[in-house]
Amino acid sequence: LADGTFTGWYTNLRAPIRMDGSEWYCTDLFLDHWLPADGAPGTWLDEDELATAIKKKLLTDDLLACVRRERAEVDALVRAGTWPPPLTRQLDLRLALAELG
Repeated sequence: LADGTFTGWYTNLRAPIRMDGSEWYCTDLFLDHWLPADGAPGTWLDEDELATAIKKKLLTDDLLACVRRERAEVDALVRAGTWPPPLTRQLDLRLALAELG
């Protein structure tokens, strides 16, 4: 929040980054996951956008399989209590904001 209160972790599913010389590209996979810091259950966001993308055939079969695989992995890690990864739990908002200047 604007007052520095930490509220949770946001995860954006995307395909692996592709590099082409000095340029890089990534493909958003539509789904996002929100896990509140207060211990409330996490939730998947933008499922309607994914459904629309599927209907419009914006995702290849490989990318759709990637979405399903990644979602299942995040769900399993949340259930196991190991999501988000430990490194993200160690980040200090004050230090991050100081880096931004």
